[in-house]
Amino acid sequence: TPFRVTGRTQQEVWAGLGDYDLRPVLPRLNIPVIVLHGESDPIPIETARQVAELLRAEFHPLPECGHVPYVEAFEEFVRLLDEFLRADQ
Repeated sequence: TPFRVTGRTQQEVWAGLGDYDLRPVLPRLNIPVIVLHGESDPIPIETARQVAELLRAEFHPLPECGHVPYVEAFEEFVRLLDEFLRADQ
């Protein structure tokens, strides 16, 4: 990936996000959702699967992709997003 983050930057970002757990409210959302998750993303794929399940979302793991699928797997990202948006019309 062209995006590299230093350890210090990553720590500062995580600290700035706060200690929020939105999982209890996710099932209340009633909107179409798609979750695209790179298999090489440092965020565990099981976490993305759980979020997708709570949202009743389509879940698509992207092989050979990290945290930036719209850059690292652009064509697959566009294909899946296009299918998702067309299905919701």
